[in-house]
Amino acid sequence: MVDVITCQQLTKFYQENKALDGLDIEIKKGQITAILGRNGSGKTTLIKLLLNMISPTSGQIFYEDCPVGKLGHGLYRRTAAILESVDNTYDYMTGKENIDYFSGLLGQRAAFSSPKVQELLDRLTLQDAIHSPAGGYSRGMRQKLALIIALLSDADILFLDEPTLGLDFESCRAIADTLKWLVQTEGKTIILTSHQADLIEELADRVILLDKGKLLFSGDLASFKAKNKHESQYMLTCKEGEFNKGRATMVDGAYQFLFASHEELSLWLQGHPDCLPFVTKIEEMNQRIDDVLSHFYKEELYD
Repeated sequence: MVDVITCQQLTKFYQENKALDGLDIEIKKGQITAILGRNGSGKTTLIKLLLNMISPTSGQIFYEDCPVGKLGHGLYRRTAAILESVDNTYDYMTGKENIDYFSGLLGQRAAFSSPKVQELLDRLTLQDAIHSPAGGYSRGMRQKLALIIALLSDADILFLDEPTLGLDFESCRAIADTLKWLVQTEGKTIILTSHQADLIEELADRVILLDKGKLLFSGDLASFKAKNKHESQYMLTCKEGEFNKGRATMVDGAYQFLFASHEELSLWLQGHPDCLPFVTKIEEMNQRIDDVLSHFYKEELYD
């Protein structure tokens, strides 16, 4: 997979405060990369540097071997962004008027009626509200509108800062599905920040983890999850038997037990031999993103 963005020893100071400390990272073309980290870890600073909104104290950023500073307006033709701290829409305009206004700034005519915009309106379930003032939109509706506007330029790299923060389930689902569709059908490169583990689990191909301005991890999601030294958890399901019902969770008429390790599971089975005929399933549970993050923060495993 081609590296669309490369950072070499990227460092940023704000006066005496070192916001980023010598980052070496690569972002792959046509994939979704999640930038993770606690508040103050340097995520927003990194995105602003990648967008050339601020300059690094030292180090370099390349877009396919071209230094970011030499791209000029070419950078803004290639990238689009929705930043949490920036309002991308006008309240007094309808959704359609917002789309018409921003497409006009791009020199586009009749963008609203284009197949692409209509497809996005359908996917993001915004058709029914598109002729209403954006000031009356919910947070989720505003985020959907901002995403459509960001995609008007047909940029191949999309930056999203907390794209589903504070949104209801339906809005999160619509945005997540649309992002996957954009990668699969148009080959977009998406770089996002998020604190939502379920969103990262579903969307991310690669992970960049920052802490205190340092790089904890950069690589694919599977390798990230494999960094957790803790054993996998196991779920045992059985229909009946002689055991402590208080420990079990009843699901669809069956009892489920969660074990922290294979050893714990084996000991339980040895102590409850009469239950073996009633065991219907034993499954290894996937490592949760939250558990992996806790492991990194506890161990401070810097790359």
